[in-house]
Amino acid sequence: MRRERERDVSPLESSLLSTSRTRSPSRLLILTPDHQRWPLVAGTSINAFTVVLCTDVIQMGFVFAKRFVVLVLFASITLTPPSTPSSNPLQGRTEMGCRRFNVAVARSDWCERDCLATRRMSIGITLGLYIIVSYFTNTIRIQPYGETSRGAITWGHAVSTDLIHWLYLPIAMDDGQIIMLYTGDTNDSVQVQNLAYPANLSDPLLLDWVKYSNNPVLVPPPGIAIDKFRDPTTGWLGPDGKWRITIGSKVTGMWECVDFYPVSINGSTGLDTSVTGPGIKHVLKASLDDTKLDYYAIGTYFSENDTWVPDNPTEDVGIGLRLDYGRYYASKTFYDPKKERRILWGWINETDTEDDDLAKGWASVQTIPRTVLFDNKTGTNVVQWPVEEVETLRLNSTEFDSVLVEPGSVVELNIGTATQLDIFAEFEIESLGLEETNEEANGGCGDGAIHRSSLGPFGLLVIADETLSELTPIYFRPSNSSDGTYFCADEKRSTEANEIYKQIYGSKVPVLDGEKYSMRVLVDHSIVESFAQGGRTVITSRVYPTEAIYGSARLFLFNNATGVNVKATLKIWQLNSAFIHPFPLDQIDTVKSMQPF
Repeated sequence: MRRERERDVSPLESSLLSTSRTRSPSRLLILTPDHQRWPLVAGTSINAFTVVLCTDVIQMGFVFAKRFVVLVLFASITLTPPSTPSSNPLQGRTEMGCRRFNVAVARSDWCERDCLATRRMSIGITLGLYIIVSYFTNTIRIQPYGETSRGAITWGHAVSTDLIHWLYLPIAMDDGQIIMLYTGDTNDSVQVQNLAYPANLSDPLLLDWVKYSNNPVLVPPPGIAIDKFRDPTTGWLGPDGKWRITIGSKVTGMWECVDFYPVSINGSTGLDTSVTGPGIKHVLKASLDDTKLDYYAIGTYFSENDTWVPDNPTEDVGIGLRLDYGRYYASKTFYDPKKERRILWGWINETDTEDDDLAKGWASVQTIPRTVLFDNKTGTNVVQWPVEEVETLRLNSTEFDSVLVEPGSVVELNIGTATQLDIFAEFEIESLGLEETNEEANGGCGDGAIHRSSLGPFGLLVIADETLSELTPIYFRPSNSSDGTYFCADEKRSTEANEIYKQIYGSKVPVLDGEKYSMRVLVDHSIVESFAQGGRTVITSRVYPTEAIYGSARLFLFNNATGVNVKATLKIWQLNSAFIHPFPLDQIDTVKSMQPF
């Protein structure tokens, strides 16, 4: 029986208190050269459709895709029309011109410097990424007249050589057309799958695209709602020489933005989507429309009959692991053959009001790209880590060695402005010798950083102002029971702005014998991406500071435990800004002379 200890109120706590299945079988759909379709039932735990595509039907589509390692994700964003700057800015927000990504855009104090976005727009799900010549290309869905104008959706276009700095191009395909394999709507609102291909393969920027003349290539099979058949995955080549894709559908809830890819159980590199065989597991991921969360499971794919079985049925898709436990949705991966890595993108949407978004002139961003690998230490999960190109943004660094943080204390880390940071921190705990109980983690992350236990919480206070009126704790909460260790992010005190949805995010994270508690945190003004234990658990936070902005933002260590001292060792880099601005079209001839990597 757990006893409640009488305790003193810590300075941090005082500051915080001062303000108040079983899966249904899926179907196989065979697409024949004469475009007839027969649905076949196959036993599988995939809550989506595996579709077999005959190579000769879509040769110009997928052979092209294979050649250039093309289709993997597609993305959605929303452009807002220019508006007259308000003479009465919202609380804590300004509308002065800002040089975000080296272009003038509508300014707010929540402007990120390192995440992909475009001018005056709302960016959404990543849906179309591929590699051609020496460019990564991101196809992003845009809404020219704002987040609520669904009828005006079209598709934008941006390229990058390093996944960090982006050059945006003219609209890729007018009137809702998407790259390569895409979901479209008929006049009767039936979701169908279509193909498009480049008009000129010698054009390294792929400015012009042509629809396949025999679209649509796939229609909803019997038993599937006509408006619930969307978001194809990257194609993979089966042993019979035919391409397969998985498409989201609604059987046990709407699965959208599905993803399916192999991971090596022993390797340190990513794998091409078509790789199968010994030593390979397959990740099945779905974005659940009902909860707006991204779940995944690891299992075995049997290519001979196109079935996938989770390693652990209790952690099947939707009931187990999540890619990110924060503000994160609609993610997709693609394979980078140059560096042999699988790269993951996700969408960070807003938690303020629509009026706020209209006032600041933009909404939502993409996460920093992350590599994805199988965690061969635990054997039960994937690990995510920011792509190495992020390190090219690093400026000066500051190191702190074995900083003592006593119970109930806060220690400022004097690094100057703390709005754009790359932080690596390790923590060790030292017991004070108090009587121990079999103490659980007190509700995990749900109680927030304010709730004290003998072993935690402890960690960082990011995007904090000097008086701690605003702060976002990123922290560990260990226990000495079977409950394990939790990794959490608490947004409850992240802003003094009104009408902001503030959450406490997090989950358990495996901390193996001999490992220190470790985290890497990327701070980008109003976005915080946190990676625990090498990326086993990841949390993305979207916050809206009004005081902890620009030169007023600070960084602190804190220890709200009652029974342990914490020693922290850190290396912290200031980060330069990434850019996004128009591609210099007058340099196209130079680009065309580049050789494929």
